[in-house]
Amino acid sequence: MSARVSIGVAAMAILLAACGSSPTSAGGQPSPSATVTATAAANLIVIADYPQSSPETTPIVLHLVRPDGTEANRLTLKAGAMTTTARGARIFVVEHGGVLKALHRDGSVEDLASLGAPDPGVMVVSPDGNTWMWGTLDTNGKGIVYAGTKVLFYTASGPIDLVDPVSGRVTPLNHTTDCSFSDLAANGMIACFPSANEHTLSLIAGNGRVTSVALPANRFAREGAAYFSPNDDKLIVGGATGAGAGQERFASDLIRTSDGSITPLGLDNVRPANGGWAWLADGSVIVYRPQVAAAGPGVWLVGPSGSVTKLAAAGEPIGVLTG
Repeated sequence: MSARVSIGVAAMAILLAACGSSPTSAGGQPSPSATVTATAAANLIVIADYPQSSPETTPIVLHLVRPDGTEANRLTLKAGAMTTTARGARIFVVEHGGVLKALHRDGSVEDLASLGAPDPGVMVVSPDGNTWMWGTLDTNGKGIVYAGTKVLFYTASGPIDLVDPVSGRVTPLNHTTDCSFSDLAANGMIACFPSANEHTLSLIAGNGRVTSVALPANRFAREGAAYFSPNDDKLIVGGATGAGAGQERFASDLIRTSDGSITPLGLDNVRPANGGWAWLADGSVIVYRPQVAAAGPGVWLVGPSGSVTKLAAAGEPIGVLTG
């Protein structure tokens, strides 16, 4: 049975922060990044080089890489700080004591909030980087406890709700009770993995029509990470043959949403980056292999025509700066 973990927490308190004004640095002056205009050429893929030992004393290094593979900047975090994601003009960083800060492409720092906990759990950020949510356990410490196992792909076990960050309105998302949610397209189509059928991806249209896609069992013994392209005409889905250091052999296939037809990505032994941001606006997609993968680490950008650009020899992509 494929290992799946909910990204939700029972009795979770959801906190929302929205910034409508220009970002400010820690010193209170407007960040130079606030005036950057988002263009395709200005996109920077943020790759985190995590320490392989002594994480409390060895800092994480962030590589800001252009789509052509050249490095635009390199940022070093404080020892013990951890990154969450990069969206819009912000790289979100949690420092000791649950202090949330943002780094910008020029290295300037912006104070955002105190999360009230040293580990915020899952953080969700809007594409423009101006709205973010995180979760904390309630005062009784209630939550979901998971049995220990190696988890390669994080999907959300339902039921799933949609939250409007402005009004706070919560709307149930249909068909997610028995199908582990992965992504929602702009046209309302859901990509999820049915609990009753292994090696299967379900594409559920807004009208309820279900397209079942059989994933090759020899390459998708564990499946997850299904994300729609910017125009929703296809999605990438990741899988692996096994879990554990030296055993992780990954696969990524492309699926057409119109008919469920499946095509190998064209680059072997890679998995999609962890979110819909894996797709760039031009139809390129970010893929990678983690440090312990059997084929060795690396980060690549696969273009719409199948061209492959190596972005880094190691590390994990955590997001894309578009501003």
